[in-house]
Amino acid sequence: MKKLFTLFTAALLLSQVNAQTIWQGGFEQPGFGIVGATANGTVAFANVAANVTVDDNFWLNVWSINDKATTVTIVDDVSEGSQAFLFEIGANTADIRMRTAADVVNYVNGDFVKVTVDAKTDQAGVDAGGKLISVVKNNFSKVLTTTYATYELYGAIANNRIQIWFPTTGAGESYKVWLDNVTVEKVESIPVEPVDPEYTSFPFTEDFEAAGYVIANTLASYDGTTESDFWAVDNGLFDRFWRGQNTNAYTCTVDADAYAGTKAMKLAVTNKIGKDLRLRSVNIPAGTYDISFYAKTDADGLGDAKIGLSVDEAEWHTLTTAYTQYTGTFEVVVNPNNGTTRLITFYTAGVSEAEGVSYNLWIDNIIIDESAPTSIGEVKEYPFVVYPNPASSQINIQANEQVEKVEIYNLSGVKVLEVSNLSSGIDVSNLSAGLYMITTTINGVKTTQKFNKK
Repeated sequence: MKKLFTLFTAALLLSQVNAQTIWQGGFEQPGFGIVGATANGTVAFANVAANVTVDDNFWLNVWSINDKATTVTIVDDVSEGSQAFLFEIGANTADIRMRTAADVVNYVNGDFVKVTVDAKTDQAGVDAGGKLISVVKNNFSKVLTTTYATYELYGAIANNRIQIWFPTTGAGESYKVWLDNVTVEKVESIPVEPVDPEYTSFPFTEDFEAAGYVIANTLASYDGTTESDFWAVDNGLFDRFWRGQNTNAYTCTVDADAYAGTKAMKLAVTNKIGKDLRLRSVNIPAGTYDISFYAKTDADGLGDAKIGLSVDEAEWHTLTTAYTQYTGTFEVVVNPNNGTTRLITFYTAGVSEAEGVSYNLWIDNIIIDESAPTSIGEVKEYPFVVYPNPASSQINIQANEQVEKVEIYNLSGVKVLEVSNLSSGIDVSNLSAGLYMITTTINGVKTTQKFNKK
């Protein structure tokens, strides 16, 4: 962990050399006047109002939802100069942010940004645990005090805007935040320390046969109003469905219509056009993972129900009413905004599907594992290496000691091949294409990894 942080720190130093200042100001221009209260969740700054002519139109507005109880004014309580922004945020206000226009500078989603700002809060903010600011939604790591201090905020651009976020308030909560001397820069990298993995036991298998999975037991759901989309059964890996506004409604239950055994996961989805629904894991080690699973839909889902392992809909599979095995490989990387390493997969619905389409889909026999080595020398933690991988006709086993036995299983757990006292390559030309588990016995110890048959 310390080594990783050192590397990120070095990248940060490099980024400062290549930083590009986008905007810098202390709200001293005459055009920055009284700003006012929110209207329909949005309040435009005076410097971009139709009746004000100033050269600076970088900051567009303050945006919030719910009761929209936010006012913004120019005050003389400053860190330096004569003017500063004062945000007065009232109770029951959510998604509060100060934001730029979407096209104010030439940047795209995923670009990194650094915002340096002088800020403070009031005693109510301190009493509530220290109100915070961030350039990433809900990633509040800067605790404000009642005295101005300089803060450096880092994040990746989202929604094609630069935004400074404030925390949501609940009933009876309100606080103030002052901002002054803001500098916005593009940077090539941002400092982030990866979080510790919460799950490391791979391969992970899930057939939904465990006693904890009960027929009709709701694992997660959303009814269009109330969301309870966190995984209700702790299997170690899965954390929640991530939907935001991604579907009108869904329920996830354990169903008897299984590919194998007696249970499968059933998703009942009502689609929201242009969005998707996805399953998220807890933090796992960064790296490359292989996945295999079986899935199908019902008659209502034909032509509409899709499933994939990435955000790219072009890589999604259109489901049929018969269980089909799907495999894929994906990479888990460190989220530059918060250091998390989550596996996000099982994307469903589609950006081109009609609003309000309802259907069911089933998923069963999930296997997720760290990718096997693909060439000689990439030994990782396994006592043997399978190559080539994927293979079309023959696989070879490299090990430092004699391989007493090799057993190959399909994903249903059926042994399809066995070789004793291995002395040469193994013919796999008669195996069907797909993912297999290969177990070797060396000095009486069995070890399993996987390989793909082309």
